[in-house]
Amino acid sequence: LPVDAYCGPAICLDLDCEPWQLVTDKDLDEACEKANFDPNELRNGMVLVLRTGMHLKYDDSKDYYHYSAGTGLKAGKWIAKYHPKCVAMDCQALDHPLHTAMGKNGPTQMNLPGRTGRPITQEYIDKYGIEAYAWFEREVFIQVYGMERYMEEYGELEAIGEWGTWEPCHKYMMGNGIVGVENLGGDLEKVVGKRFQFWCFPLRWYMGDGTMVRCVAEIDEDDLNPVPDRVYKYGVI
Repeated sequence: LPVDAYCGPAICLDLDCEPWQLVTDKDLDEACEKANFDPNELRNGMVLVLRTGMHLKYDDSKDYYHYSAGTGLKAGKWIAKYHPKCVAMDCQALDHPLHTAMGKNGPTQMNLPGRTGRPITQEYIDKYGIEAYAWFEREVFIQVYGMERYMEEYGELEAIGEWGTWEPCHKYMMGNGIVGVENLGGDLEKVVGKRFQFWCFPLRWYMGDGTMVRCVAEIDEDDLNPVPDRVYKYGVI
């Protein structure tokens, strides 16, 4: 990909999510309103940075992976509608964990155990109900809401041979040529609500379809949010 496919003028929207929250189009609209930002500007070659707060839990842990907030169908459609060139977010993936193979999606359908030792899918149902969980699993959605409603919501993905509930935000982004950056972190808090120049430096990986990247915000120091530097307990000494 050319460098300008994932670098450019950016804005960081504050979603301030709860663990396991499914980010929707309404959440994104509210974040734009809070930032006094017109999302139509994204079509002008902008990078959209989403701050959910999950980066503050970064660790090789269930808190960061199993119980992360994340995007899904509604957010994916919103992103495709406004079409930024790139979306970077501070979550474990570009989709909510239950939209991935961590739940009951994809070929592996790992349905990982949660803190209780029971599958995270069952924990989610116990906490939020089957109607809320249904958005993450095709067969359950059809049982709860019916095939007609399923096709209304996920039909665009199914029509091109895709499994609707499996990483829908990934598919709406990648299917529309929008680059995705996940696990964003570092000093993200310093640019929440700010406009800046977003730089993304990937590894030079020939024929690779994904890679680690270093992301940098170019912004006047006087415009940074007055928060402490982020210090990680991991790293090279």
